[in-house]
Amino acid sequence: MREWLKILLKKTKESKEYVSCPYIEGGLFFSFNFLSACCRAQNGLIFDNNFKGKNINWNKLKNYRLNTIKNCKKGIIPLGCEGCPDLKKKDWDSINPDKLINELFVMSWAHCNSNCVYCNQKSVGEYLLKEPKKSKFYDFYPILKMMYDKKILARNLHFEFIGGELTVLEETPKIIKLVLSKPHEKITFLTSGVMYSPEIEKAFKETMCGLTISIDCGCKETYEKIKRIDAFDEVIKNIKIYRNANKHMGLTLKYVLLEGLNDNIEEINKWLDLCKSLDIRYCSLEVDYRQFIPEYGNVRTELPLHYKTLTEYFKTKTNEYKINAYTHPALEQI
Repeated sequence: MREWLKILLKKTKESKEYVSCPYIEGGLFFSFNFLSACCRAQNGLIFDNNFKGKNINWNKLKNYRLNTIKNCKKGIIPLGCEGCPDLKKKDWDSINPDKLINELFVMSWAHCNSNCVYCNQKSVGEYLLKEPKKSKFYDFYPILKMMYDKKILARNLHFEFIGGELTVLEETPKIIKLVLSKPHEKITFLTSGVMYSPEIEKAFKETMCGLTISIDCGCKETYEKIKRIDAFDEVIKNIKIYRNANKHMGLTLKYVLLEGLNDNIEEINKWLDLCKSLDIRYCSLEVDYRQFIPEYGNVRTELPLHYKTLTEYFKTKTNEYKINAYTHPALEQI
C-alpha cells in the first residue's frame, strides 16, 4: 500500500471516519458509453463499462456501491481511485446516510461546436455541429425521469451537465425543464459559449444555477489555437448576455492549463484581465485531463512543476482583482 494511503488511513478503526469521496458515496456519471461513480477517475468505480442507455439494474448498482463503501471502511480503496485528490477521511455516513445519488454528471452525447485540442472526443465529422442534433448514443431524458420517479436522487442533488456541448443537443430544453421542476441544491451547466441558449439563460436567471464557460485564454489568437474555430467574439458576446442575466450567481470562466499553448504568466494575465473587464467574479484554473486521467489502465502522470508557480500566481492575481478563485485539487498537490 502506498505511503500516502497508510497515513490517511491511520487510526480510522476506532473512528466513524473513513477514507472515501463524495462520488463513491453518492456519485453517478452517465458517459455516452459507460456508467461510473464520477468523471474524475475513469478507471475507478465503474458500474457498467459498456453502457447503452438501457437496462439499468438500480438494486445491483446500489449494492455495488454499498460493498465498495464497506471495503473503504476496511481501508480498501478501489484500485483506480488511488492517488485521486478527492479522497478524504470524513464521517461520510453522516453526510449521506441513505447513500442516495447526490452528485449527478451527464455526458450522454459527444456533439460539440468547438474542436478543443485537449478533448478526448475529437469534434470532427458528424460530431462537430452548428445546429442541435439528437444524441447518437442515447436519450438521457427517460433515464432522468425514471430516477426522479424512483426517488433515488437526493434533495440536495448537485446536477452537472458536462457534454459534449449542451447547445447542440436536441434534448436539452426538455431535460432542463424537468430538472428545474424538481428539488435540487445546485445545477451546473458547462458550455463553450459559442451558441447562446435561452434555456440556460432562463435557468441561470431564475434558479440556483452555476454556469461555467470554457474559454482557456484571454485573446482571439490563443483561442483559435486551442479551440480550432473562429468564435472568440461570439463567445464574448454570449458571456455578456449571461452575465447580465444574473450578476449575483456563479458565472465562471474556466482556464485549462495546456503545455506550450497557455501555460505561462502572459496568457494567464490576458485571461484574468478579460475576466476583470467583463466583471466576472469566479474563475477556475484546471488541468488537462489527458495528463491527469489518461486512458483506461494507465496511471496518472505527474503535472509539470511550473504549474505550481502558475497556480500561486493565479491565486495572487485573483485576490488582487477580487475574483473568487478555484483551482483543481491536483494543482494543490504539486
